[in-house]
Formats: sequence, C-alpha cells, structure tokens
Amino acid sequence: MSMQHIPGLAFAVLKHGKLVRVGGYGTSNLESKRRVRPETVFLLGSLSKQFLAAATMLLVQDGKVRLDNPISQYVRGLPPSWQKITVRQVLSHTAGLVREAPGFDPSKPQTVAGVIAAAASTPLTSQPGSAWGYSNVGYYLVAQLLESVTHKSWTAYVRDRIFRPLRLANTSEVNWSQPAPGLAAGYEWGRGKFNPAEKWPSIRPSGAFQSSVLDLAKWDIALESDALLRPASRVAMWTPAKLLSGAACSYGFGWFVDSYRGYRHIHHGGGVPGYQSEFHRFPQSGLTVIVLANTVEVDLDRIALTVAGMVEPRLAVPPELPIVDDAPTESLRISRILGQLASGRVDHKEFSPQLAGLLEGDLRNGLANGMRTLGPIRSVSLMNRSQVPLGLSRRYRISRVRPFYETYVTCVYDKNGQIIRFSISD
Repeated sequence: MSMQHIPGLAFAVLKHGKLVRVGGYGTSNLESKRRVRPETVFLLGSLSKQFLAAATMLLVQDGKVRLDNPISQYVRGLPPSWQKITVRQVLSHTAGLVREAPGFDPSKPQTVAGVIAAAASTPLTSQPGSAWGYSNVGYYLVAQLLESVTHKSWTAYVRDRIFRPLRLANTSEVNWSQPAPGLAAGYEWGRGKFNPAEKWPSIRPSGAFQSSVLDLAKWDIALESDALLRPASRVAMWTPAKLLSGAACSYGFGWFVDSYRGYRHIHHGGGVPGYQSEFHRFPQSGLTVIVLANTVEVDLDRIALTVAGMVEPRLAVPPELPIVDDAPTESLRISRILGQLASGRVDHKEFSPQLAGLLEGDLRNGLANGMRTLGPIRSVSLMNRSQVPLGLSRRYRISRVRPFYETYVTCVYDKNGQIIRFSISD
C-alpha cells in the first residue's frame, strides 16, 4: 500500500447476502496513527447517487411519484426546455442536462435551488431521452423532487426512510463542522509525502454521503431482500435505460449496469478530494465487493475487480505473459535498483536529478519498509516494451520468493539510458 500511496483502505466481501470477509488496512489518520477498521467512515462521492435513486423508488412504491411523469410535475419553476424531462430520464442521466452548473465551485457552499437555477440558464446538451450524459446536476433535481414531494429536506428523507430503518449508524450526510466519529482523514500525495486533502464545504446531492464498509454491507444485504425495496423497484434501478432510438445505455438509476467477463455487473464508484469508493455486484454469482480508501491516488476499481477475481475465479483476469527480453542486463539493473530502494538508498547515477529527489522523498515516507515486507526477488520478467513521447518505456513483473507476490515496475528511459520515470504498482 505504501508503494501505491494508499494511507488506508477498508473492504467487504459478500456472497448471496451474507458477509464472508471484512477488514481494514493501513492508517485512517496519519497524525493520530489511528488504524483503519471495518467501522471506519469514508466519504462516498458519487456512490451516494444510489441512495437518492432508492429514495425516489420508495416514493414510486408509495404511489407519490411516477417514473415517466415530467419532473416539472413535482419540481416547480423549471425552464421551458426542461418541462418534458421525465423522472426516469433524470435518474438515468438521459435528460440532456449539463454535468455541472455554470460557476460550479466545490470550495463554496451552494444551495440545491441555486445550482438548479444556474444550470437552467444553459441549453440542454441533447434532446431529453436521445443520449446518455453523466450529470451531477440531475441529482440536484432528484433532491429537489424528494423535498417537494415529502416536505422534508432531502437528507432527512433519505435518513428516515433508508439509513434508520436499516440501522446504518455510520452513514450520514457529510458535515465538516461536526465530523462523524471514526471518520478517516483524506489525503493527497504530492512532493513525496501525504498532504491533507481539500474539504469541500457544500453538501452535494450528487455525492453527499459518508459511510463504512460494514454499513454498506448491510445496505447490500437489504438489496438482496424485500426489506426496503420491492423486486420491481430493484429491477427498475438495475435495468439499463433505453434511449428514444431503442438503444440501451449502461446505466440504470444510480448504478452502472453492464457486463464483466461475461457476468452481469452492477456497480458504481465515487471520488472527492481525499476519498474514493467502489461498490461492485455480480448477481449471477451472488458476489459483492466493496472497497473504500482515504485517497484518490489509486485505481480502486482495479483493486475491487482483483478481489472479485480472487473470490470468484471466473471473474479473474487471465495472467499476462512476458515477452522476449531483448536486454537481460536491464532486468538485472532493475533488480539491483529495487534492492537499493528496499535498503533505503537511491543511486543518483541511475535516475534523472528530479526523479532521484522524488524517490528520496518516497523513502522518507515509508517506501523502503513497504518494499522490504514483500521479501526477496525471485525473478524479473519483461512484460511490455514501447516507445512513448519521453523515450523508451519498459514494464517488468517482479515475482517474489515468499510470500509469493507480484508487483510491476514501469521505467521510461531517456536517450542516454537514464531513468526519467519510475513507478511501482500491484
């Protein structure tokens, strides 16, 4: 994790509505040295959309909202070009709304009504129902619909109808003035160290909530039953939206719906400064994988899918095969460099001055310790060789003796053979 610049990470794995594995790794707060636990709270970003979609489906179940009615029937004061946009189109990002309202500034508090008014001044990106286009503005409209129909704030309605009945005690709207107990600190990596991430002050309906993997596991279990949503509501949420042309999109209501390695794949992720989330469901195998982290400096989607492949072998990506090594001495050089880094040293002759300085910063922030825990190198295999704008790129697979573990090293060389880019990943 230190090599990928991940301070902390929590995960949960469920099979057929039962929690089979849950855990936390790393640090939730570098200042207090608090460890990540399954109860640790992380910001969810856009993963929050599924809760607003579910809240809307509860109103559909109650007979108070119809999906194919114009949303203007529930939200007053919308511009003429929005009058025929349906609730279904807003939930599925097929309404033709812009992604963000003009003047969008997450560093400043903004009201739901204010964002909608700003967006109303811009033309639609397409005729409603004719194209798919991800829109955060759309979920401001969903929030306004919830308030108009229920006469409650949209956060209170989601809390009262979803979080409380399901006993999601660690799930709530983000509130920086009163941080949730157990909230992980968010970080960004820069200049060789972790830095506190920016805190967006406004509560955005498109990414409003915070939660833990344990609470999200409870949510997944509820989605496996009729405890909250009826079968018809879940089917509606997880059915790809159809355009006016009859073509299907890869999005339902608050969830992406597609296939992965031949399996139906229902998923969503989210990211805000300092936090990232991934929620993946594979209904055919009954598998769910949830991963939360307190940084955006990582491909969390790849981690979640890797975990899915470990649990369900048919979801695993086939192993990548090495290519013919045209420069065996370079493989030995990479092995030597990794040994030096594990011992806490940077050989400045191997790297450009700027890269050498960055690597020394990484060593001060735990890179050497992280590399030593991987154990001795068993082999170095060339996996890819290509010409990139900066020079020659080589990607190596590093296999370890014990425990058996593989990492990948990518190097870019200048015309003199000096390394000007160097990265390590799982």
